Amino acid sequence: MSDIHDPTTPEEVDDLLDRLVFTDEPVELPVVVGQDADTALKPRSVKMTDDMYRRAGNRAVNLGMSVSAYLRSLIERDLVQVEHKGSPVAELSRIAAELFRAAAELDHTATELGRTA
Repeated sequence: MSDIHDPTTPEEVDDLLDRLVFTDEPVELPVVVGQDADTALKPRSVKMTDDMYRRAGNRAVNLGMSVSAYLRSLIERDLVQVEHKGSPVAELSRIAAELFRAAAELDHTATELGRTA
């Protein structure tokens, strides 16, 4: 996705390059990318069939999520249900999770439709 102020023509790129000032000073840049950028998250290995991974990937894309975020959401939902089994909090948490997933899927679908319009 690009910003509205990003250069889009060769002339605009040339203008941008002309304004840049290069130095030898070290720079520390924060590297934060995507939904999985939380430093508390650690990579884990999960074994699954190719078909299951493909289906999970398709579902994640439909929800506008990475596969990792999708799997985390399933685990979080299950853990909440176990922790509050039978309580009104569990039911509300389940409903909230379903609404969140439905909203994410609708948002992603609307975005895709906007791209094809």
